[in-house]
Amino acid sequence: MAKPAVNRSSIRIVLLVAVTVLLGLVSATPIAANTGSHSGRVLPPDAHPFGYSLDRITRDLAVFSSSNNDLKFLPDTPFQVLYADPDRFIVTADGTGLLFTGFNSFTVEQGTLFFVPLWNANDTPPVVPGFPRSAAKAKTYFFGAAHVGARDFEIIIDGKSTPIGSRYLGGPVKTAPLPGGGNHMITLGAFLSPLASGVHSVTIRGGVFGAGIPATTDPPVDFLREDITYTVEVVKHRR
Repeated sequence: MAKPAVNRSSIRIVLLVAVTVLLGLVSATPIAANTGSHSGRVLPPDAHPFGYSLDRITRDLAVFSSSNNDLKFLPDTPFQVLYADPDRFIVTADGTGLLFTGFNSFTVEQGTLFFVPLWNANDTPPVVPGFPRSAAKAKTYFFGAAHVGARDFEIIIDGKSTPIGSRYLGGPVKTAPLPGGGNHMITLGAFLSPLASGVHSVTIRGGVFGAGIPATTDPPVDFLREDITYTVEVVKHRR
């Protein structure tokens, strides 16, 4: 049986966390922060670090995310966007679906905030039918079993899990033209507060199980899910 091909421009994993220090690819602007007992917590969905909302970062990352993380499209942001190199992912059969697994590590300076994109959808064909044009309809589309069917998403920081649900959905927003022809994006993601100095573990889990998922793979599969772990080192000064 041929290996299923995932349409990574319409429903795709935002491939989380590249080894940014080793490659020298992303420059995060550190801010002063008293991390204390709040080290590495998921910020509320209405947080606006540096004036960024979930809609704004969804729009700014849209072309990058839908290009399989082509670095020439990576926007300059005042926080660390966590993303991964798609070539470092392992895709395996998981019953009637596919499982994405991976591991990456990176280093940031003290005081750095993060944005963690978990999954997104856009209107580049083939697309899960019924792509919405309003935020109210986006939640039903993204989380409803008749469409994308996203569920069980969580960010686990040093063993502490935070569920990432519908309040963390950005979009749909109109974007620059996307690879493949779409121009609207939805992203499930969250901002994180700075991590304390030292080495941390961040795990991303969740998946999409909706009736529309088979339309985005060839040959069709019933669901897609991810289980990805990262090691994050926080230092006083970047090496």
